[in-house]
Amino acid sequence: SMVAAVAALLFAGLIYIKTMSELDTMTTTSREALVLFAENVEGVNDSLTSMKAALDTQKTLVGQNETLINELVGLRDIISRSNETMMSGIQSTSTNISESNELLASSITNGIAGELGSQTSRMIKELEALSAANAKAISEMSKTVADTKNFDRLMTNQKDIVKLLGKLSNQNTDIQRLFKERDNRVSYP
Repeated sequence: SMVAAVAALLFAGLIYIKTMSELDTMTTTSREALVLFAENVEGVNDSLTSMKAALDTQKTLVGQNETLINELVGLRDIISRSNETMMSGIQSTSTNISESNELLASSITNGIAGELGSQTSRMIKELEALSAANAKAISEMSKTVADTKNFDRLMTNQKDIVKLLGKLSNQNTDIQRLFKERDNRVSYP
């Protein structure tokens, strides 16, 4: 039984030594883990400090962004009002230009038509007077002139003058019609 007690003691001693060795290994490992943890805590603290600085910077940037947004909204309102003012001014100016162009075109058209009409009337009167004078001269010549060739030539000239008067009258009518059509189609530059 002594042998059993010595064997038990040896066995207990062996277990004790083995346990102490494992405990020493665990203590060393725990110490190393504690050192690593402490280093990591310092790294985490540094990261937290950096993150706090970044958050402060971000708060500042958010404030600046809000200020910029408010200023941009104000600027947009100013631009919108300026555009509205400019558009109303352009519309007013365009209306005034349109009205003045219409008046100018009407007065020019009426002036030209009146002038052409009066010139044509004057020419017709002059040609009629010339035709009457020719007719009178022909009738006087027919009494005094025995030469039928001259008489025939004068009659041909008289007929040509009458044809030209007819053409001139037609041209006058065409010109008046063109001016009336043009009055209905006034275009603006």
